[in-house]
Amino acid sequence: MGVASLSDHGPLTLSLGAPLHALIARCWRLYARLLTYEDILTEIEGTIQHCLEANDAPEVGVPILWEALKAVMRGKFIPIAARFNRARWMKHQQLEDDIRSMEASHGRSGH
Repeated sequence: MGVASLSDHGPLTLSLGAPLHALIARCWRLYARLLTYEDILTEIEGTIQHCLEANDAPEVGVPILWEALKAVMRGKFIPIAARFNRARWMKHQQLEDDIRSMEASHGRSGH
């Protein structure tokens, strides 16, 4: 708290510091392989169409519309990528389980 010079109110000073990890900007990038799947493309095309129809107004400029579309698409791609990665991980786990099962079966057969 600062010194009260002309009145009974002293100035307050507040200094905020962010943790070091907060200073590193996280950059999101599109996983382009998602665009090779027809069902994902259909879903994305529908989202783009809906976003453009919902925000197409004379008072909305093209730069604002573009920024809104990018934000919506990022919000759409994140869960799609998570779903894709989860399915890929589950397939990987299933393959590992199958290999372990085959190895155990092979060991029991004595070959």
